[in-house]
Amino acid sequence: MNDVIIIDDVVNTEIQQSLEKLCVSDGFGWIFNPVTAYSEHHIKEHGIPESFLENSVDTPLFTHLLWSEYGRNSHYFNNFVPILDTIPNINHLHRVKVNLTLPHKDVTPKTRSFPHVDYRNIDRDFTTGIYYINDSDGDTYIFNEYFDHTGPLTVKQRITPKRGRLILFNGKLLHSGNNPTHGVRLIANINFT
Repeated sequence: MNDVIIIDDVVNTEIQQSLEKLCVSDGFGWIFNPVTAYSEHHIKEHGIPESFLENSVDTPLFTHLLWSEYGRNSHYFNNFVPILDTIPNINHLHRVKVNLTLPHKDVTPKTRSFPHVDYRNIDRDFTTGIYYINDSDGDTYIFNEYFDHTGPLTVKQRITPKRGRLILFNGKLLHSGNNPTHGVRLIANINFT
């Protein structure tokens, strides 16, 4: 899979609204992560290419893990099953999580988080899906280059978050997001073979 597939309104408006409401409710637990992709230690230790750092700002984010390699991790997982039901040929779910990012003083419309892949240790092809839980201005960048690339990066596609939109792409393609300039950015990140 080398194309980026974009499906708007992948689930009906009622489900879209209920997922957004759920994710900003008091009962939906969030875990704080100090970085989105790479810590300073990781950059030094693993020799992250300089091209990955250009125009990149890594900020904290909050996550809620719904599904891991070991199975269901949250009692809210079933709320997201209608999204998964729209994706054909899921043989194995690796992970499903929800990310929440906030505005940050270092972020502009020209910056992005560090280009990354969600899994480096999967030796077979896998697919990454991003479901946008709310409307936001924190665009997603999908690059033409794969995870082992070390040179300059070129943007394959830039996608603006729109509630109800699902994008699917080769999980080995580098990608990054950007923080919103106001409000919150909520996405469900899905990785599967």
